[in-house]
Amino acid sequence: MPSALDFGFYFDRVLHFYGGLSYRELLSLPIRTFWRLSNNINRIRAETDIRSFHIALASQSRQAHEFKDSLVIEMGEPTTVDPIASAIPDKDAIAQLKQLMGQG
Repeated sequence: MPSALDFGFYFDRVLHFYGGLSYRELLSLPIRTFWRLSNNINRIRAETDIRSFHIALASQSRQAHEFKDSLVIEMGEPTTVDPIASAIPDKDAIAQLKQLMGQG
Protein backbone atom coordinates (compact mmCIF):
# COMPACT_ATOMS: atom_id res chain seq x y z
CA MET A 1 0.00 0.00 0.00
CA PRO A 2 1.53 3.37 -1.01
CA SER A 3 2.33 5.81 1.77
CA ALA A 4 1.04 9.38 1.82
CA LEU A 5 3.14 11.87 -0.13
CA ASP A 6 3.67 15.38 1.22
CA PHE A 7 3.47 17.08 -2.18
CA GLY A 8 3.49 20.52 -0.54
CA PHE A 9 6.93 19.81 0.85
CA TYR A 10 8.30 18.80 -2.55
CA PHE A 11 6.65 21.79 -4.24
CA ASP A 12 8.12 24.22 -1.69
CA ARG A 13 11.50 22.50 -1.90
CA VAL A 14 11.68 22.89 -5.68
CA LEU A 15 10.42 26.48 -5.46
CA HIS A 16 13.08 27.28 -2.86
CA PHE A 17 16.00 25.54 -4.59
CA TYR A 18 15.26 26.88 -8.06
CA GLY A 19 14.70 30.45 -6.90
CA GLY A 20 14.37 31.72 -10.46
CA LEU A 21 11.07 29.90 -10.91
CA SER A 22 7.90 31.69 -9.90
CA TYR A 23 4.98 29.94 -8.26
CA ARG A 24 2.98 30.10 -11.52
CA GLU A 25 5.89 28.85 -13.63
CA LEU A 26 6.37 25.89 -11.32
CA LEU A 27 2.66 25.06 -11.49
CA SER A 28 2.77 25.13 -15.29
CA LEU A 29 5.65 22.63 -15.59
CA PRO A 30 4.87 19.13 -16.85
CA ILE A 31 4.75 16.72 -13.90
CA ARG A 32 7.75 14.71 -15.19
CA THR A 33 9.82 17.88 -15.36
CA PHE A 34 8.77 18.80 -11.84
CA TRP A 35 9.84 15.40 -10.46
CA ARG A 36 13.12 15.50 -12.40
CA LEU A 37 13.90 18.92 -10.89
CA SER A 38 12.96 17.64 -7.44
CA ASN A 39 15.09 14.51 -7.76
CA ASN A 40 18.12 16.49 -8.94
CA ILE A 41 18.20 18.76 -5.89
CA ASN A 42 20.04 16.19 -3.77
CA ARG A 43 22.44 15.40 -6.62
CA ILE A 44 23.29 19.07 -7.16
CA ARG A 45 23.74 19.66 -3.43
CA ALA A 46 25.95 16.57 -3.17
CA GLU A 47 28.15 17.84 -5.99
CA THR A 48 28.53 21.19 -4.22
CA ASP A 49 29.19 19.48 -0.88
CA ILE A 50 31.86 17.23 -2.41
CA ARG A 51 33.59 20.26 -3.92
CA SER A 52 33.46 22.07 -0.56
CA PHE A 53 34.80 18.95 1.13
CA HIS A 54 37.72 18.79 -1.33
CA ILE A 55 38.48 22.44 -0.65
CA ALA A 56 38.41 21.86 3.11
CA LEU A 57 40.68 18.83 2.79
CA ALA A 58 43.11 20.62 0.50
CA SER A 59 43.36 23.55 2.88
CA GLN A 60 44.49 21.15 5.62
CA SER A 61 47.23 19.53 3.56
CA ARG A 62 50.49 20.29 1.87
CA GLN A 63 48.73 19.91 -1.47
CA ALA A 64 46.72 23.11 -1.02
CA HIS A 65 48.73 25.02 -3.64
CA GLU A 66 48.40 22.20 -6.19
CA PHE A 67 44.64 22.10 -5.61
CA LYS A 68 44.37 25.88 -5.96
CA ASP A 69 46.33 25.72 -9.20
CA SER A 70 43.99 23.01 -10.54
CA LEU A 71 40.98 25.22 -9.74
CA VAL A 72 42.59 28.18 -11.50
CA ILE A 73 43.12 25.99 -14.59
CA GLU A 74 39.52 24.77 -14.38
CA MET A 75 38.24 28.34 -14.12
CA GLY A 76 40.15 29.35 -17.24
CA GLU A 77 41.07 32.78 -18.44
CA PRO A 78 38.47 35.47 -19.03
CA THR A 79 38.23 36.83 -22.54
CA THR A 80 39.87 40.20 -22.86
CA VAL A 81 39.49 42.67 -25.67
CA ASP A 82 42.12 45.14 -26.72
CA PRO A 83 40.20 48.44 -26.62
CA ILE A 84 42.44 50.06 -29.23
CA ALA A 85 42.25 47.17 -31.70
CA SER A 86 38.48 46.85 -31.26
CA ALA A 87 38.00 50.58 -31.89
CA ILE A 88 39.45 50.33 -35.40
CA PRO A 89 36.75 49.14 -37.81
CA ASP A 90 37.71 46.30 -40.12
CA LYS A 91 36.19 46.99 -43.53
CA ASP A 92 36.65 43.39 -44.66
CA ALA A 93 35.17 41.78 -41.52
CA ILE A 94 31.76 40.99 -43.06
CA ALA A 95 33.35 39.50 -46.18
CA GLN A 96 35.73 37.40 -44.04
CA LEU A 97 32.84 36.17 -41.90
CA LYS A 98 30.81 35.21 -44.98
CA GLN A 99 33.80 33.36 -46.38
CA LEU A 100 34.25 31.45 -43.11
CA MET A 101 30.56 30.50 -43.18
CA GLY A 102 30.86 29.32 -46.79
CA GLN A 103 28.70 32.12 -48.15
CA GLY A 104 31.37 34.22 -49.75
